[in-house]
Amino acid sequence: MAGDDNRLERSATQIGRTLAFVNITLLYFAAIYLLLATLGVQQFQNRGGEFTAAETAKADTVRRKHASIEAAQKRVGDKRAVHAARLKEFEAADNKLISLKALVETTAVDAGFRAGVPPAEQENKPASPQAADAYRKAYKNFLSEGPRAQAAKFRLAEARTALREAEAALTKARQDVKQDEFVILRKIEQHDAQLRFIETYARLFVGMPKDWLTLILALSMGIFGSTIYVTRVFFGQTDEVVTEPSWFFIRPLLGAVIAVVIYLALKAGVIVFATGNGDSAATGDLNPFAVAFLCVVAGIFSERAYRWIDTVSRRYFSAGVSNYAVEPKYASPSLDKEIERQMTSRKRLASQLNVSGDQFDKWIEAKEPVPPAVQSLVSLWLNKTPDELFQKTPSERSG
Repeated sequence: MAGDDNRLERSATQIGRTLAFVNITLLYFAAIYLLLATLGVQQFQNRGGEFTAAETAKADTVRRKHASIEAAQKRVGDKRAVHAARLKEFEAADNKLISLKALVETTAVDAGFRAGVPPAEQENKPASPQAADAYRKAYKNFLSEGPRAQAAKFRLAEARTALREAEAALTKARQDVKQDEFVILRKIEQHDAQLRFIETYARLFVGMPKDWLTLILALSMGIFGSTIYVTRVFFGQTDEVVTEPSWFFIRPLLGAVIAVVIYLALKAGVIVFATGNGDSAATGDLNPFAVAFLCVVAGIFSERAYRWIDTVSRRYFSAGVSNYAVEPKYASPSLDKEIERQMTSRKRLASQLNVSGDQFDKWIEAKEPVPPAVQSLVSLWLNKTPDELFQKTPSERSG
């Protein structure tokens, strides 16, 4: 009985590991697909910025010309196909006519006749009745094939003329496009090609808001990072020992949840992450590549990320009065230095606070006192206490 129990236990363990391996493989494919799809759609949505105002104004005209060129190209393709078919037909008829002519000459020699002369007009007597019959048959076939060959030649000439006309129309359509419109035309062609590709492989994500795409990207990268860690555990490359097969399924879900929390922290400004993109910092938009990197790392080190979230939440919800501002205060010089040290920008913080850049500058330059709620938010984003960044009286720089 003990031996049977051991075999059953080994069999269950083996099944669990097999299912875990299949789960890891599927998660890799799903995460990579979501990475490519969401990044591809976001990059495609940003392509509109490649067109200048003048190019956008000309786009409709260029598109009409582009449609004319495409229609002309299609006609040329159709005419070339017809021409190729007619050429093949003519070559077959011509080869057959040549063969029949050679047969007429051969049978004429056998019958003692003059080649090409009708049988009834032959002056010599046939060498044999069979030879005469062979000549008559060959001569009759040669005469009947002649008109067919002529008709094929005529159809080939018609097809060649139609092809030349179609090629001339295509040349004219291309000449109608001005030199500066060729740049727009190439962009339109590239745009349409990318749109067809995305609609084929990522139709579900077309038209989604940018924030939704970034959220899906973060979730998938959390799964991806967590799956990397699960793979290392599965092959025994870490010190962690897992005896419960369900861990291999739950751990990637934890990575996804942690990544979503990290995304929300980035969006709320709790995490200030240097992206190297000044435009993104100024507008408050998140760099999707930075989000992907941070969420992959959070997925790999989900336990550390969870401890960080716990630390932030304890600080944010702690009862200590030092974490909250209770009265209006002026910005101290350390605030501007801290913003520069953390490689963020005034514009980005103003955008997150939903205030104008001028108003935020007045606060930073200590020209006006900062409301308590704003003090608390800025302190949280910069991971400082209000007392470290704000003071009761304006500094001398405001004068």
